[in-house]
Amino acid sequence: MVLRRILGILGWVLILAALFVAADETYRWLDLGSYHIIATGELWFRLSPGSLNLVQAIVQRHILPALWDDLLRPFLLLPAWLVLGLPGLLIVVLRRKRRRRKRTLSR
Repeated sequence: MVLRRILGILGWVLILAALFVAADETYRWLDLGSYHIIATGELWFRLSPGSLNLVQAIVQRHILPALWDDLLRPFLLLPAWLVLGLPGLLIVVLRRKRRRRKRTLSR
């Protein structure tokens, strides 16, 4: 029960973050006149550049360099609203209680 509630809150926080990113993209589009998609890596760099650089160094030096080049870098180029919103939406939808329907006999 508690885990279900925590997952629900996490899902809504992710959806809200995706909406904020989309709103920022829209604001900049209206303000500057050109549309710029905020990539996941760009958002991460805005929020914490040191941690992004640290993760890159750890993955390339100590885990597997190809993992960064072939998986993580393309992931970081995806739109941030998609990377935040899709998991949030999936969590919210999947955590919903399934209600049993009463079956009635009808003629």
